[in-house]
Amino acid sequence: MSVYTTMASPVGELLLAGERRGGEVELTAVSMAGSKSLLVEGDWIADPEAFAEVVAQLTAYFAGERDSFDLRFGSRGTDFQRRVWQALDEIPYGTTATYGEIAKRIGAARTAVRAVGSAIGANP
Repeated sequence: MSVYTTMASPVGELLLAGERRGGEVELTAVSMAGSKSLLVEGDWIADPEAFAEVVAQLTAYFAGERDSFDLRFGSRGTDFQRRVWQALDEIPYGTTATYGEIAKRIGAARTAVRAVGSAIGANP
């Protein structure tokens, strides 16, 4: 079952989406509310309580009190996309990495920079 809520943030209203699995919710997307990248579907259920921990951790992050997250994520992507997203998660807080560096980290050809960029753009 797909559930969602919104939250205010310093970067604007965020739309949080997830899948209810038993009694827990796996976060599947965080998006700027109203963006075309993620729109609430007609059968989604508004469930702010399901996202209480997500909202708490994001609020702490925006307040400068947290630099990592301890949340259940559900991802829908190709094996390549999930490898790229895992590599993003391993970039230390406050640092950056180029698409070429990420391609190298996941064992892809250095010429895979466009594919890495596409995978990052598809990261929900």
